[in-house]
Order: sequence, then C-alpha cells, then structure tokens
Amino acid sequence: MRLNHQMKIILPCVLWGLAGCSGSQFGAGNPISGTKSKKNKESTPAGPTDTLQEGTDRPDGVAVPGDDVVNDPAAEDPSKNIYVVNGSTCIKPFTLPSAVESLKVKYNWVAEGPVADFNQVMSTPVISLVEGMDAPLIVVSAFKGTSYLEGGYIYGIHGKDGKQKFVADKAARAMAPSSPAIAKIKLKTRIYYFGLDSYLYALSTSGAVLWKSNQLAAEPGLLMVQGGPQVVDLRNGKGPVVLAPKGAFDPLTGERRFELKDARDFPVIAADTDLQGSLEIVTSESILNADGSSKCAFGEKLTSIAAAQLQSDHSYQTIVGVRAYENRGKFAGYRGDTCARVFESGFENVELNKISGGPVNIGPLFGPGTLGISFAGKNNYIGLLNSGLRWTANTDDDSSQTGGSLFDLNGDGRVEVVYNDHDNLYVLDGNSGRTIYQTANSSGTLFEYPIIADADNDGKGDIIVGANNAQPYASGPRTGVVVFQSQANDFLPARPIWHQHGFNPLLIADDGSIEAERLPAFEQKSFNVGYRNNIGFSKNLSACP
Repeated sequence: MRLNHQMKIILPCVLWGLAGCSGSQFGAGNPISGTKSKKNKESTPAGPTDTLQEGTDRPDGVAVPGDDVVNDPAAEDPSKNIYVVNGSTCIKPFTLPSAVESLKVKYNWVAEGPVADFNQVMSTPVISLVEGMDAPLIVVSAFKGTSYLEGGYIYGIHGKDGKQKFVADKAARAMAPSSPAIAKIKLKTRIYYFGLDSYLYALSTSGAVLWKSNQLAAEPGLLMVQGGPQVVDLRNGKGPVVLAPKGAFDPLTGERRFELKDARDFPVIAADTDLQGSLEIVTSESILNADGSSKCAFGEKLTSIAAAQLQSDHSYQTIVGVRAYENRGKFAGYRGDTCARVFESGFENVELNKISGGPVNIGPLFGPGTLGISFAGKNNYIGLLNSGLRWTANTDDDSSQTGGSLFDLNGDGRVEVVYNDHDNLYVLDGNSGRTIYQTANSSGTLFEYPIIADADNDGKGDIIVGANNAQPYASGPRTGVVVFQSQANDFLPARPIWHQHGFNPLLIADDGSIEAERLPAFEQKSFNVGYRNNIGFSKNLSACP
C-alpha cells in the first residue's frame, strides 16, 4: 500500500522526522489510495558486478528451542541438516517442487458476533500455546472495510480448527495496523496491544482487559505504529518488560518503568548487541542500555530494524535496517557495540522506499554456515549475503513496507522466504528467489507479514497470514486469517510459537515463556539462527532411512 501523505495523522513527517514537512500537509484524505502497479512475478539473480562476501563455517551444536534437538556434527551427513534427537530419532530433507505449486487452505477464520464486520486483517498474526487449550491460540487485530486508521478489535482464534475464541472488550479499540504480542509470564499467558488512544493494553486469553498502561505508549494522535509491542526479559535482574515507543512497561501492572527518549514511533526491539549476556534496546536512532540510558547512537534514522550475529567470529551483533537517503533508501548495517556503520548498500535497479523498508529477515538463506538477509523493496523482494545483492523477486507492492518470514520447510539447511503482496502469498527459494509456491491471497499491505508455526498441534509447519479486500489495492475473496499448508501437508515440524512482530526465536520458549531462566541454553548461540526465522522442533520426527 502507498501511504497517503494527506492523512490526518502524524505521518510521515513527525513519525519519521523528515525535513521539509509542515502542518499544512495533514489534511483529511482517503486512507487507501494510489495507482496499483502490476508486474510479472519472477526472480532475478544478482549480476557479476555485485559485491559478495564469504560467510563463515557453521559452529557445532546449534541447539533448537524447546527440545533436546542438536545439529550433531558427528551425524552421518550434517550438511543435509540431519537432526539427532536423544541419540536416535532424526529427519532427512525432502525435495521441494521444481515447478510452481499452489498451497492448500487448511482453514479461513472470519469474524463472528456483534462486530463481525470488523473482519479485515492487515497486521501480523501472533500465536502461542496457552493454558487450557489443546492447540495454540492465534491472536490478531482486525478492522472494518477500508478504515484501518479508525481502529479495530483484537480476536482470539483456536489454532486447531479456526474457531473464534473471543473478541476483546469493545471499549478498548486497537491500532488495527499494529500487531499484538503474546507471552507467558509467571506461568500465565497475556496478550498486549496498542490502543487507538496510544496507551498499552493487556488482555487475558479470554479477551478480558487486565489493565491499561498508566502512561502513553505511543505519540498521542498517532493512528499506527510499525510492528507492535515487544515482550522481552532484558536480563538485568528486574524481570520482563513490554517495550513500546514511549517506554518500557511492567507486563503485570502496566506501569511504565522507564522512558525511551528517542524511540519515536518506529519499532523497538531487544538484542544482545555486544554479546555480553544482557540485552540492549534498539530503536530507530540508537542502542540503549537495559535501563533506558544511552549506549550509542547511529547518527541517522533507520526503519525495520533487525539484529543478529552475522559472522561467528564477530564480537557483536549487527543491527541492520533501511535508512533515508535522497529520494530512495539505502540498506545499512551497524556494529552492536559501538553503533559504527559497517556497510551500506544501494542497488542498481532495486528501489527502496526512503521513509520505510519492509521488516528484515535474517537466516541461513544460502545454506548452513552463513546468515543471509532478505526484505521487501519497492515491487521487489531482495536476498542479500551480508551487503551483497544475490537475487531479487518481482512483487506487487510499491510501498516496500510489508515483510516476510523464514523457515526451513524441507530440512535442507536453507530457509525459504514466505511473503504476501497485494495479490498473492509466495514461498521463495532462499538461495535464488525462485517461486516455489504461489497462491492468491490479497492485502492492501502495511507492515504485516505471514508467519510459520504449528497452528493445529499436528507436528507440521503451517503458514498463517492475514487477508483483506481493502480496495483499491486488494480485491480478493478472503478476509480474516488464513492457515495454509502444502498439498501433501509435508512441511517439517515447526514450533507452536511466533509471539510478536519483532520475532527473535532465541528469546521465547515453545510454551510462550519469556523469562530468561525458563529458556534453554540455546540463546547463547545466536549465529546461524537469525531474526524472524522460526526453527523446527522434535515433535513427530521420522526415523532416518
């Protein structure tokens, strides 16, 4: 979706702090407008002039969350991603289709009840195991018609069959374009979201409002925040927090613990940026210590930030994101210990929106041993090896604000990219950008992306994605939430968790627990795991041949 610059909101001038903006630009306007551009979907390998950097060897024993699953270097063929579980059970990769195939709809949830007309989903769903359910709970924000700026409601959906579990209190409307978050703290699961009034709210798993924050979580009058709340244990001895643009909030009471002074209204994430054990807070402009004090500044504004240890021999994580540059954006990386820029890339024939980039994915796109990067440009999805362009795939979304997610669907050690533009849901080969699966699924597109998790507790990975027909950009037949599987339902096992927009698989347990002491030891080995990349686990693994 192309954001209308005449919206009566603090967007984009105040939101992104751009020069040359004035208050006169914020008149009324149609929330969804513009000219749609159609392109043939195809992948283009990078040309010989692209600068590629070599990766490093994969370290031994990268553990998988939730079970005693280890990539055993002594296994018969570790290069093919054979996982040994308790010394006996393992899996072996299968071959993905060589020609483009369609995906199969497992179920399509649509809203029910007194606000059933709030059925348009243009935000990222989240999912977690919760108390008292035999399958995970999917949580999503939905709006009515094309009025995503007028707020929406939070719905809970049973992951097994798509039945609606609840719709949250009608008095607590949500920022519909912002994703909720879900996490278990002190053995009890709670749901968090930004209200239309810019406060932070917490819900029970039955949809009851538990609290409203005692201070604003976002800029007053702002009607959307990229991403959503981030629930994390910063490992500073003070327990988990919910991160929002205006502060860190107590997840049990909603009281603000400390302010984030320069977070503005871009996403806020947490990462062990200097690899010293505790987590730092990363904003669009700087890295903050776990108490909110300044650690270092980038000296420029970034969007769609992500963090990972891109090289095993680095003593820091790399912060990556799109920065404003003249009339188009540039992709850049920064040291997590000093904020010094380590690379910057602008790509010929690949345009990046100067005020926003799509949510960044980091994972082993090109095989074990190397972390690749992928994200949305303007009408392109992009695959990088460090700062070097490896491939592009044509898409139909000139906003470059939507995103994708990563998962190794077939166990070959390379992740696939899952992405939805205005018209279709795609599964792209992470190594080449080739389209493997393509299925019609429309969206007006904002900051959302599909997720991969075990939705129905059958031991198989599922693709979970929002759908809407918010015209003029989207006109498909579906609304709500759609769960897709392959025709043979043969995707490898996935964890039953994808708890927030800024998903780091190392900072959440399979049961949704967020406290550091409840996480297994794998969180110390971040190399070759990445960001917005889910990881398989041991349920229903087959025996190796």
